[in-house]
Amino acid sequence: MKKLALSFILCVLVVFFAASIACAEDNIVEVPNLKIIIDGKLTELRDVPISVNQRTLLPLRELAEKLGVPNDDDHIIWNNKEKSVTIIKDSIKIYLIQGSKTVYVNDTPVELDVAPIGYTNSRTYLPFRFLAETLGKKVIWDGNTESIFVCDAENFDRVKEIMQKSDEAMESVKKFSLSSDVKANIVQSYLKIPMDMDITSGIDLDAKKIHMIMNIDTMGQKQTSEIYYDENYSYVSIPGTGTWVRQDLKEAGLEGVFDNSKILGIDSESYNDMFYSGLRIVETDEDSDIILEGDVYFNNLLDMVSQYMVGMQQSAMKVSDCHLKLYIDRDTYYITGIAAQMKCTVSTAVGDTIVDMDVDIDMTGKYNYSADLVVEIPEEVVKNAVDMTEFTGEVIPEGADE
Repeated sequence: MKKLALSFILCVLVVFFAASIACAEDNIVEVPNLKIIIDGKLTELRDVPISVNQRTLLPLRELAEKLGVPNDDDHIIWNNKEKSVTIIKDSIKIYLIQGSKTVYVNDTPVELDVAPIGYTNSRTYLPFRFLAETLGKKVIWDGNTESIFVCDAENFDRVKEIMQKSDEAMESVKKFSLSSDVKANIVQSYLKIPMDMDITSGIDLDAKKIHMIMNIDTMGQKQTSEIYYDENYSYVSIPGTGTWVRQDLKEAGLEGVFDNSKILGIDSESYNDMFYSGLRIVETDEDSDIILEGDVYFNNLLDMVSQYMVGMQQSAMKVSDCHLKLYIDRDTYYITGIAAQMKCTVSTAVGDTIVDMDVDIDMTGKYNYSADLVVEIPEEVVKNAVDMTEFTGEVIPEGADE
C-alpha cells in the first residue's frame, strides 16, 4: 500500500512538473490594450493579440491582410491536415506549421524564438515582428505606451530624412510665434463641459522668455488669462482679478524649457524611430508644404499640449489616442503648422479626492517666424506676483469693493 501511495504521489509530482514545464514554455497572456499603428493608421483587430514568453503574436490572416497580402486561398493557404499555413506575397513565400519554431522563407529555414500556435478556435498566431520584417516592413516597439509602429522601409527613410532636415533648419530659429485654436470636451461622470481656447504665444529663445495669451470660453463663460515664462519662473494671471501668481519652474517640473531650440519643444534624441514610423507622407497638389500625418504617441508632444492647458502636468494625463499632422515648408524646412487630435484621461485633485476626467482635444496651430519679435515681462508683474507657495486662492475680483 505504501508503494502504491508512493507511486501515486510520484505520478502526481511528474504530472505537476510536466504541466509546469508546459506552462513555462507557453506562457500565454492576452494583451487587449496593445496598439498597432501601420503606415500611420491605428489598426483594429477582431481577435485579441497575445504575448507568449514576452513575444507578441498576432492572428496570422488578419495581420497578413493588413500588411498587404491578399486575403484569398491563392495567397494565404491553410492545410488542415498538417496545421500549416503558406503565405505568398510577390516573390516571397513563407511556410510554417503550428507548434514548430522552424519556418521556411523561400524554402530557406528560419528559426523563431516562439513557435506559431493555434489560439481562439485554432486560429494561427505567429510572431508579429517576423512576418512584418520578412515582408519588408520597419517595426518599432514602444513599451511605455504598449504600441507597435510599422511602416514601409522606404517611407521610413523618407520621413526620417525630412524630419532630420527640419531639425537642422530649426537650430537657427530663436524667435517665433504660434497661434493656436484648441477645442476640448471634458467629461466627468455625467457632466460634459465644452471648452474653446484661442491661444497666442510668443517665444524668444535668445532672451529665454515666453508670453501666452489665452482666451477661454467654457459653456459661454468667457475669460482671458496670460502666462509669462522666463528661465526660472512662470507668471500666471488669475482671470478677472488682476492677481499674478509666480511659480518656480523647477518645482513645477518645467525646468530646462529653454534648453533646446526645436520648434515642438523636443530635443534631437526624441526624433526617434517610433516617431518616423508613425508618420507617412501625404501626397498633395500644394507646392509650398510637405505634409506628414499619422497616429503617434509622443511624450514631448503631450508635454507641450499639457503646458498650454494652464500648467497641467504630463504625469496626470493618460493618452489613448493621438493623431498628428505636420506642415513643413519645402524650401526652408521650417514647420509652418500643426494639427493634433487626442483622447486622454486627466487625473486632478479635488480636495483629498482624485477625480478622473475624459478629455477629447482638437488642436490646430500656425507658426510665424519674425526676427523682430520681442518678449518682455512687465516690471509690475514681476514685482507684484504672489508666490505659488503663499497663494491661498482667495482673490478680489477687479472692480469689486474691498
